[in-house]
Amino acid sequence: MISLVAVCGRAAYDRIWPKRQSAPQWILNLIPAYSETEEEIFSCLESMVNNKTEPHKQVFCIILDGQPRDMTRYLTRTITTFDCPHVSFKGKPNTLDVVAGFYGKAPVLIVQKRKNMGKKDSLILCFDLFNYARASLPKCTQLIKDRLYDSVLPELTHQPDFEGFDMIFCTDADSALNEGAIKKLADAISHAPNAIASCGIVLVKNRQYTFWKIFQHYQYAFGQIVRRRAESFWGRVTCLPGCVTMIAVRPECGPAIEHYARPVECIPVLRHQVQYLGTDRRLTYCLLKQGTHLKTIFVQDAVSETAPPESLKHYLSQRRRWGSNAYFNNYFYLFGPNMALWTRYVALVELLRMTLVYYRVANTGMLIYNIVLEVKAGTFSALALAALLVVSQFPTVMFAGSVTISKHLRPHLLQFFLGFFANKCAAFPLSLAVFTNVAMNLGSHSWGMTGLTPKVARPADSPV
Repeated sequence: MISLVAVCGRAAYDRIWPKRQSAPQWILNLIPAYSETEEEIFSCLESMVNNKTEPHKQVFCIILDGQPRDMTRYLTRTITTFDCPHVSFKGKPNTLDVVAGFYGKAPVLIVQKRKNMGKKDSLILCFDLFNYARASLPKCTQLIKDRLYDSVLPELTHQPDFEGFDMIFCTDADSALNEGAIKKLADAISHAPNAIASCGIVLVKNRQYTFWKIFQHYQYAFGQIVRRRAESFWGRVTCLPGCVTMIAVRPECGPAIEHYARPVECIPVLRHQVQYLGTDRRLTYCLLKQGTHLKTIFVQDAVSETAPPESLKHYLSQRRRWGSNAYFNNYFYLFGPNMALWTRYVALVELLRMTLVYYRVANTGMLIYNIVLEVKAGTFSALALAALLVVSQFPTVMFAGSVTISKHLRPHLLQFFLGFFANKCAAFPLSLAVFTNVAMNLGSHSWGMTGLTPKVARPADSPV
């Protein structure tokens, strides 16, 4: 109901009071990569270069983890290369190889980490370099930042007095953005003075009618349309997806990244679990923790498409990480400082829903068993069951209505329809398997399986 009110209210508000044109913003577009191929990385870059972000201006930053690649062959012009020492957020020494140049007319920074330090380290490095600095910023990172702002960025941006970025856009190398997504996210932050971040919707790429794609496509869309849109009504989206998120460059980001990068020095495994395994949801918590006045916004028509796991083994590996992040971070949303009452309520509901997964499955089995017994005995009441179905399936009805009226989601209607039945058949056993996997791996910080995306055809070396 909250989600429905939010959509109708926003549509009416925008019609009565149209939004003003946003002032031009400088946007740093981050693409972290590990196992993705060069073709996937530059396919993602291509979708961002041609995303029609005017009047906003962009610089692209590709951060590569531990797998040497010759990325310079894709650049039409190189202006500088250098290497420099770096210390990861875990205190491990590393070396960065930095290349600055142009992909067509697009300014690009390529940062190659010689040792793999993980996606979280790439996010922290990006914020250290291009957002407000945290108090514990390593000296070597400060030296890199000074060099970039003194000589590299002025040449890339054609701005001799370039002072810094206004926003940082984060995506994944295996994702593709729909046209206008970056501009919509930037405009959303520009129109909301207290917005520290905005995010779009994540859908499945390459929509073949396979079980895993229709199953996850429905899951992705349902969770975002029903839950995330309701959270956005209060300005408290609790998970900013890593493949389509815009973060403002604000003073609050310095303390947020300080908390995000802080080593855990206490015993409870809960803190270790969220700090060393969590990325997107943990970052969102660190941002919202900086004050109840800050808002995170969901922009439904800013669409990113990503490649989901396509086997049971890959699915369980990914959902073990996602489930752990969702479950344990909700404890911090529930009990942490500076959290709005609505956020605490949502966290409590999610904790109960996930904790009672075994009970919910058993309860559903008992319901079906008793219905069968009543049908055999001739005492079954369809009216009583109808009332139960109306209550339990109301979110599904609202989701179907939202998909039908949305021009961005309507083309996916058939896949969502098939995905609904796929989830009804497989959701319960897979939910049990995922939560059991989360519980059995408590204390593990392993990222899990990588290379979940299918290979793509190699394009021409020169940019289009």
